Amino acid sequence: MVTSCAGLLLTENVFANPDARHEYDIRVAYEDVAVMFASLNFWNATTYDEIAERIYDYTDDEYTAYVQVSPWYLDQNRSQTASRGSQFFKRPFEIGGRMEMDITLSNTI
Repeated sequence: MVTSCAGLLLTENVFANPDARHEYDIRVAYEDVAVMFASLNFWNATTYDEIAERIYDYTDDEYTAYVQVSPWYLDQNRSQTASRGSQFFKRPFEIGGRMEMDITLSNTI
């Protein structure tokens, strides 16, 4: 599936195309929307890393949106789910988003 729709919520699907390089190909610019949501899908994978390999997003091209897939289904019947630990940290190890200018952090107690 290829999308350029920034508001698309992709959920309750079965992606089982072993010959496809990517199951989900994002063509949405990061500057338009930082995160696309694609939770509660079956990706024909059991781990987050396996799913990430099936999706073309920010981790492949920093100018495209990041895809949030957690939680996901572990079976085609969509009866069991798994999730990735913290949703606050995104790959590749960034918190939140991009900084467009210098930021000075202060200690306020």
